[in-house]
Amino acid sequence: MPSLGPPPVRVHRGTCYMAGKRHRPVGPDEARRLLADGTCACSHCRPDTALGIAGFTAANRIGLAG
Repeated sequence: MPSLGPPPVRVHRGTCYMAGKRHRPVGPDEARRLLADGTCACSHCRPDTALGIAGFTAANRIGLAG
């Protein structure tokens, strides 16, 4: 599937005041995938915590975190 624009920089919750004007809503499954693929979670609204995957980083995914 072709990309619809630049890759996301950060994942936000739907009610986040830091999301800015250029955002695209995604479902919880896509948000989990983006976070698992290394996209940063917003430090203000913490979508990773809301999705139940707090502290999940790309380093954890590939086994580099201790």
